[in-house]
Amino acid sequence: DLHSDLLRFHTAELLSMSLDLAERIEVDTLITFGVERSDLDTEADRARVIDLLGNAADVAASRGFQLLLENIPGSWADTGENCLAILEGVGRSNFGYVWDTGNLYEAEHRPFRESYELLKPHIRNVHLKDGSFIDGRMVWQRFGSGETDIAGQVAALHDDGYAGTLTVEA
Repeated sequence: DLHSDLLRFHTAELLSMSLDLAERIEVDTLITFGVERSDLDTEADRARVIDLLGNAADVAASRGFQLLLENIPGSWADTGENCLAILEGVGRSNFGYVWDTGNLYEAEHRPFRESYELLKPHIRNVHLKDGSFIDGRMVWQRFGSGETDIAGQVAALHDDGYAGTLTVEA
């Protein structure tokens, strides 16, 4: 979170170490989350998140890497609207989006289509998982037995010509 002592470690050390490792194993893409939210945050802190991720994208680009934002509940990149605000705010050509079917459903509790339409120009990687809310919490389930409409999401990606990676999360 923006108020954590770990933020400096993430920005000053962990990014560099991750890029070094990715270089050694010949990977050209890193995935990041959108900074955990805190009770101390205000709406004005969104600009700090955008600056942090923009700086990380710049460092990654200077070394030839793509940096992809993955949505996760409880972060500044939780909903489709919040992810889009960050993607547009950062506005770097090497900064894209990981469409995570389960994380987005967990954060939004709604069918995928609205956020998909917002984010599809930015999608460069996809994580597939299925689940449902049971007793107020997200429970991951077998593909096709949950509420996330995996088949509909894969069909939408296919119909829109997505040719990137699909990762099955187990």
